[in-house]
Amino acid sequence: MVKIIGHRGCRGEEPENTILGISKAISNNVNGIEIDVHLTKDNELVVIHDDSLDRTTNGKGKVADSTLDEIRKLDAGKGEKVPLLKEVIDVVKGAKKEIFIEIKCQGAEKKVVDAVVDNGILDLAFVKSFDHTIVKKAKELNSEIRTACLIVGRPVHAYKLLDDAKADAISINANTVDKELIDECHSHGFAVFIWNADDPAELKKYIDMGADYIGTNVPSKVIS
Repeated sequence: MVKIIGHRGCRGEEPENTILGISKAISNNVNGIEIDVHLTKDNELVVIHDDSLDRTTNGKGKVADSTLDEIRKLDAGKGEKVPLLKEVIDVVKGAKKEIFIEIKCQGAEKKVVDAVVDNGILDLAFVKSFDHTIVKKAKELNSEIRTACLIVGRPVHAYKLLDDAKADAISINANTVDKELIDECHSHGFAVFIWNADDPAELKKYIDMGADYIGTNVPSKVIS
């Protein structure tokens, strides 16, 4: 059965990658949450999509050039703070939902893997990235952790890409996926995550293709 995943919490309804948005997505009965992580200047994992603070907070500059204390003073929308990965894990774990953690920077692999293991969510978590060397390193750090390769294009043989990265799943843009790719991945034992479907009609199309996970920015609209 397909699982519906709130993209960046529910970025189409509440400030993205915030506890408010994640909590709202959970209240709308998503099966899981997708988030993004960066490292701060003082090597802390914060949940934010861009490498810059400019778009999603009232701050300026690069995440990597700012300390955790500096970032926590910012408004991420509606008075929300940029959350720590641990804070998001606590919310998602408490709700018994899956969590897809996209690593957006080099050097965060061990901290993310340790966070998954230390918080006892190996059965709930996927670690993913557009940088497939990050995906491979995460799997090498802990063979039990589930991983996914993010892509936008349509590879000739997706399973070969996943084999190279030692991944468990592909996370592919909705505009480039097709049933043939999904069937091929399934035949080689890989799961398929499609992002993003924000219209119920689109959702049905990807369900009919056989997707395992479908991301959405508007859980309340899609699930209802």
